[in-house]
Amino acid sequence: MSLRFKSELRLNLRMRSCQAELLPPGWNSVPSAVASGSGEGATALSAALSALRLADIQELPRQAALTVGDEYLYYQLLDADLGWGQALQEATMRFSADLGRDDLRVQVVPLQQGERWLAVAAPEPDVQAWSEALALSGVQLQSLHAALVEDLRRLAPQIPENDAVLALLREEGMSLVHIRDGVPAQLAWERFEAADAVTMEQRLRAFVRSVPKADECVVYLLPESQALCRYVWGGSQAGAMQGQATGLVPAPLDGMPRPSAMPLGARGAAASLAGSGGTGSAASSSAGGAA
Repeated sequence: MSLRFKSELRLNLRMRSCQAELLPPGWNSVPSAVASGSGEGATALSAALSALRLADIQELPRQAALTVGDEYLYYQLLDADLGWGQALQEATMRFSADLGRDDLRVQVVPLQQGERWLAVAAPEPDVQAWSEALALSGVQLQSLHAALVEDLRRLAPQIPENDAVLALLREEGMSLVHIRDGVPAQLAWERFEAADAVTMEQRLRAFVRSVPKADECVVYLLPESQALCRYVWGGSQAGAMQGQATGLVPAPLDGMPRPSAMPLGARGAAASLAGSGGTGSAASSSAGGAA
C-alpha cells in the first residue's frame, strides 16, 4: 500500500452497477466513504457519484481511477517477441480485422519480458461516455483498468501450480484463463446468466478439455463472494473440492507493471450504454486503523 498525499476516487464499473470508493490521504486502506449506483455504463457511473455526494462528502477528488468489467472489453494474447510499438500495432490490426471496427482504444501489457503480450481494446464511444459522465461531476478520468488484469495481479502469484485454470465469474458470464508458469497462456470469455450453474459447469469443462495435457487439471474458481476455491478436475469428471484458499494477500503479477493508461481487458461484447436512469446508495465510514 503506497502513501496517498490526497484523497483518491476509485470506481468499479460492472454491467448493471458501479461501486465508488473514496480513500483518504495517508496509509489507511479503509475507505472514508463508499457508494453504489445501478444502471449500465455511464448511467451507473453518474448514479454512483451522485450517491457518493450523499455520504457527507463536501468535494470529490478531481481525478478518478476506473476499473471496467470484462463484459465491456475485448482482449487477446500476442505470442511473439515484439517491441512495445510493434506489439501495439499488431494488436490494433488484429482487433480491427476480428471486430470490423477501427474506433477502438488499444493497449498492450508485456508478459515474460516482452516475449508475450496481453492486448486489450475498448470501444472509444464507451470511453468517451464514461469520461463525460465523470466530467459532469467535475471529475477527470485519470486511468482506466480492467477487472481481469486486477484479478490476475491479485491471484496469479498465489497459484502454486505451474499449470492451472482460473475461472472468474462475472455478472453476465465468465472469464477463463489458462495460467502457465504464472502468466496467461490461453484466454476465453463465455457469456451466460451468472445464476445458471449447469451452463457454467459445461463451459468450464469445455475450456479445461482445451488445455493441453489436461488429464488432471487444477481449477481455481472466483465467485461473486471473492472467496477463491480450488478444485481438481480429473478427465471428464470433476474431482472433489480440495479446500478453499484462505489468507489471500494482494500481490503484483510479475512482468505486468500497471500502466498509467488502460491495461488489458476481457474479450466481451461491448455493452450498450442505453438504459433508464440509475439509482444509488451511499455510506460513510471512519478511516480507522493503518494499512
